[in-house]
Amino acid sequence: MQLEIGTSMVFTCAATGDPEPEISWLHNGEILTQSATIIFWGDTLKRLMIQNIKQSDSGTYTCVASNSVGQTFSRAARLQSDLPSTVRSRVTEAPVRNPAQPHSRRIFPPRQQRLPVRRFDSGSFQGELLDIMAKQGDNITLQCVENTDPSTRISWTKDNLPLSTPDHITLSTTGSLFIVNIQQNDQGLYRCTATSSSDTTTRELRITLQIPPAFFEPPRDQTVPEGSSATLRCRAQGNPVPIITWSKSGEALPNNGRFTITSNELRILQVNIDDRGLYICRAESTAGYREATAYLAVSPRTAPSLVHRQTDREVSLNSQVTLLCNAEGEPTPSYRWEKDSLPLQYDNRIRSEGNALTFQRVLFNDAGEYECIAENIEGIDRNSFRLSVVARRGVNIGHQLVASSTDEAINRINLAANVTYDHLFNRKKTYTINDLLSVVRYPSAEALELAKAEEIFEQTLDIIYEHVREGYKYNLEDHELSYRELLSPEHIQLIANLSGCFRRYPNIDCSDMCFHKKYRSFDGTCNNLLNPASGASNQAFRRLLPPRYENGFNTPVGWNPSKEYNGIPLPSPRLVSSVLIGSNHVTDDDLSTHMLMQWGQFVDHDMDLAPQSISNARFSDGRGCNETCTNDYPCFPIQVPLNDQRIRNRECLGFSRSSAICNSGGTSIFFNTLAPREQLNAITAFIDGSNVYGSTFEDASSLRDLTSSRGLLQVGASPDGKALLPFDNNGLLANVDCQLEATKRHLPCFLAGDHRANEQLALTAMHTLWLRQHNKIATELIQLNPHWDGTLLYHESRKIVGAMMQHITYEHWLPDILGPKGMKLLGKYKGYDPQIDPKISNEFSTAAFRVGHTLIQPIIYRLNEQFQPIRSGNLPLHKAFFSPYRVVEEGGIDPLLRGLFAVPAKKQMPEEMFNSELTEKLFVLANSLGQDLGSLNIQRGRDHGLPSYNEYRAFCGMNKATSFIDLRKEIPDANIRFHLENLYRHPDNIDLFVGGISETPKKNSKVGPTFMCIIVDQFRRLRDGDRFWYENPGVFTADQLTQLRQVSLARVICDNSDNINQVQKNVFQMVRNRTEYLPCEKIPKIDIKMWSDCCFDCQKSGEFQSITSFYSSRRSFHSYPEDRQLFTSSNLPRDSQFLSDQPVSPANTSYFYKSNQKSSHLDTRVEGMEKTIKNLDRMVRKLRKQVFGLQKQQSSLSTCVGSDGKRYSNSEEWKVNDCQVCKCKNGQVECEKEICPRATCSNPKTVPGICCPMC
Repeated sequence: MQLEIGTSMVFTCAATGDPEPEISWLHNGEILTQSATIIFWGDTLKRLMIQNIKQSDSGTYTCVASNSVGQTFSRAARLQSDLPSTVRSRVTEAPVRNPAQPHSRRIFPPRQQRLPVRRFDSGSFQGELLDIMAKQGDNITLQCVENTDPSTRISWTKDNLPLSTPDHITLSTTGSLFIVNIQQNDQGLYRCTATSSSDTTTRELRITLQIPPAFFEPPRDQTVPEGSSATLRCRAQGNPVPIITWSKSGEALPNNGRFTITSNELRILQVNIDDRGLYICRAESTAGYREATAYLAVSPRTAPSLVHRQTDREVSLNSQVTLLCNAEGEPTPSYRWEKDSLPLQYDNRIRSEGNALTFQRVLFNDAGEYECIAENIEGIDRNSFRLSVVARRGVNIGHQLVASSTDEAINRINLAANVTYDHLFNRKKTYTINDLLSVVRYPSAEALELAKAEEIFEQTLDIIYEHVREGYKYNLEDHELSYRELLSPEHIQLIANLSGCFRRYPNIDCSDMCFHKKYRSFDGTCNNLLNPASGASNQAFRRLLPPRYENGFNTPVGWNPSKEYNGIPLPSPRLVSSVLIGSNHVTDDDLSTHMLMQWGQFVDHDMDLAPQSISNARFSDGRGCNETCTNDYPCFPIQVPLNDQRIRNRECLGFSRSSAICNSGGTSIFFNTLAPREQLNAITAFIDGSNVYGSTFEDASSLRDLTSSRGLLQVGASPDGKALLPFDNNGLLANVDCQLEATKRHLPCFLAGDHRANEQLALTAMHTLWLRQHNKIATELIQLNPHWDGTLLYHESRKIVGAMMQHITYEHWLPDILGPKGMKLLGKYKGYDPQIDPKISNEFSTAAFRVGHTLIQPIIYRLNEQFQPIRSGNLPLHKAFFSPYRVVEEGGIDPLLRGLFAVPAKKQMPEEMFNSELTEKLFVLANSLGQDLGSLNIQRGRDHGLPSYNEYRAFCGMNKATSFIDLRKEIPDANIRFHLENLYRHPDNIDLFVGGISETPKKNSKVGPTFMCIIVDQFRRLRDGDRFWYENPGVFTADQLTQLRQVSLARVICDNSDNINQVQKNVFQMVRNRTEYLPCEKIPKIDIKMWSDCCFDCQKSGEFQSITSFYSSRRSFHSYPEDRQLFTSSNLPRDSQFLSDQPVSPANTSYFYKSNQKSSHLDTRVEGMEKTIKNLDRMVRKLRKQVFGLQKQQSSLSTCVGSDGKRYSNSEEWKVNDCQVCKCKNGQVECEKEICPRATCSNPKTVPGICCPMC
């Protein structure tokens, strides 16, 4: 080939052989290496590109093919670079064979005087052709064959079409093709065919036109704040595709993580001042290069400075108000607002957008001290001011009643609450199941105060209404009564204040970010740092639709029995249950196990608990809710139909309403109206293991084993080897006898994170299983990280358990509940969103999630190792309630667990919604009458103000039914629709729970479309609104997350049952026969070593042992791994640095002595650590004298920090309150709390300085 200097050329070579030969190149007999102008590439066809040809590139080029069998060479091709810009391309394709090694390889060499030849006869052609790179304007000569016979006929094609010959293309008489001033449309595949009398030869060449780079998106100047990220985009086109490189100040930029270079952009992380300057984007190819520049300016970071400060304002009630707060700073400041030193709670009425706080309608309780806080990473600036709300003047007829009515309401509520408390927690009483159900659902101390405030508020309004309705001191002729007309907004505000609805909520302190960044609080606060109360315990349920109350405020539909809805009174829940829900026949589900039901109940008790009313007796006269059949707060009895087949001697079934909370965290008042009653969720909304650990700090502390620093939970008796739950000897159930059969001895209730753990045996077994799982993890962690203290071990174990529950619920359980369609609606996890509200919806808790009741079998199966009933037998469901003695005395938890994963769930069939154990025999041991779960669910939905089923059809995207035939798609069973029509008479009257369970479940799911919609909504918000969701980046490391994805409930059962050694991999799915059970060793388990804390003073780290392996009793004084400085043998700190950076406690001093005394043993047990041991010995000798001095000062160093934030010296005592005294003991806080006996009078008095109320 003859090429002009400065052009480019490509040689192509292909070879075959076994093994596959490798290709290399020789230039003038010397091995050719790759450089800036010499480039090798290709797979089957090996190519050599020479760019920017120089005189020194002239010479012969040879292709060499080598493999383990041998080596062979192609014939040489000669390149001459001193000729004008005409290229004669001649290469032959005839294979070169090595006769001695016929199977080694075949090579198609580049060679002078021959074009590529395609040979079809041998089948060895490798697709070889000659690639010619040309620049626009070049002149090229393509020679077909040498020394052509005059009789040889030459023809050319281009891109498989006959070649046309425009003016700049000439075909010579010898068959050569001359192209002058080559242009872009001359690119393509050229084929020459030479036909003679003896042979036909075809040769191919591809001409590619080089196009210099050109920018179609050059980089642009930009200014970014210091510490942020900058992205410069640069895109170019050309042929060949240009390569983009970046430089600054003449130096190429590294691709090192902070500078990230991709094909189209340069990204700079953590921009600093030194990064400012001119950046050059260079697009380069063999056709040339182009450069484009952009200037990056970096604005320095500055703390916020408020330039507009809000001053005190007085605004009118019910007006719209916007408060502004403008600040300058870099990065741009963000804004947050506080009211009365608490984070402001936002809703549809109060919104914060940018620097503006807008009240759509100002209320009285909006008055207060406000503070705007502008902040960025450099600092904060604050602006405080007062907002006053002025009401319109006017006289209202309710003025004289407010104070006296409030006092009367307070007395009523306190009296009823005290009577109920005494009844439920009387040590001498014999408990019924109804009593136990009330006990475990009784509000906690904090929830009790919240519920009292709302009840006092509502009772005050009710008392005023009663007085005025009776004409008490007022002339009401021709005057229609309503709360609005009786009371002014000022009076309603006063009632809210007197009732306690205006009480200041405890300040939620999220300042301890060392803890809150890593671990959940027990009560769920500080999960959402923008709204710390989101998802926390003792908050109102969320609503998907506005509530439906009979009076628009707080009375359930059906409160007035004669009130008609769509022309007819609502049917009794008992009538609906007996006609539509209950069934004596049960069909087994051949796909799902009974464990599907049990996990649903267990995880439900991790998400919601609506406490019962603070009293189970009427506020008006103290009569019990099971003694009267009239609707009178808080009693809402279920009416029994006259023709009921079972209940013949009672007119009603007792029922108490759920506790409520003052709306919106402050008051239940909007201007000129009343906010509707909202029920209270007493536990955290998140799937966080609160059923194992509790939802308050006090509950969590009572569950921990504080006798050692091992991070364990308390355990109880161990009759068969493994521990059971501890008995509740000091808590809520301390005085309760959980043994209801008169022939059995007294037995306390079990203690767990949720008081409902004793409700039924299978639930108790699940609680026992997860107690053991926590202790198993904590034990493994202390073996792995013996330097961790008990608190760290506890929180890490709790964090892992919560993640395991989340994974099992979403990856294994929910797919069987929701089916493929529901899981598709749920969608994949896309990350944490702080704007999502994770609170439990009232519709989910009170209706949709109770669909699990349709899965309950009428029998609790208890199976032995042969999967046969144990000697004590299976249990009818009504005998499994509140009977923990059966776990202790009748085989432990294994028979119950086998009865869950080896027995099918009940299948939901038309006319088989609930088994009769639930509708006719519920709690029959305690009451010969027996309760009805179907009736309870319906009545609870009305109590909570749930709108009708038809409203939720519309909410979920279905058409509202105008007749019962409109329900046929979702409720195809004609008999079910017939019963619904006879009972309700109008589609708008159907209760949500009844309509939801009447729907036919979607394919491979357990729920119909309405409940699927509500359940998907809840589980999506629980996942996406949880900062500690286990898949949220940063919650766990990538390695830890990989391990957590191995978790299964089957593995938990294998690890924590008494002696179960075979189980199916997915315990929610039935096996066809026992051969499908797997040995436990085949069930995947997590590798806890991924939680190894690899630090200087760890005694174990993964498989290797560190130098402190002897000191398992030692505990680090650091709370978290990142607080420990990581040392290695090569960078051990100097004496002075060690003493100043790391305080020495008594636990540390023992380490220095022991390491010197036992160093000889370390030599034999820790290989390869000699150098480190010598360094430690040297350090110990230097520190010995100082350690003695520090021991003498031990008492001064061993200080404690109390809950009030103050530091106390060793042995110092302080009083937390009148009932609690704490003492600092060797750096640990120990507190004693006085327990008050039950007061003997009805109104005990509190005396300052004395703990217990006095009569």
